[in-house]
Amino acid sequence: MSYFTANLTDEEQEVRDELARQNTKWGEQNHPDGTGGPAFNASRGATHTADLAEKAGIPVRRYERRSGDPR
Repeated sequence: MSYFTANLTDEEQEVRDELARQNTKWGEQNHPDGTGGPAFNASRGATHTADLAEKAGIPVRRYERRSGDPR
């Protein structure tokens, strides 16, 4: 994958150089960005964990969604 490289700061160039080193070592990695389904599943897992903690007598703080919040 090629990237726009004109007018980069020193820090941006260091990041690009590191990316190139990692691509050379591991090959290009294209993973999902972590949004969507997995985040929802993590939330369900957290709810289950809180349920188990409550059953064991461990105090739990829960956060509720407000109406109008996405999801």
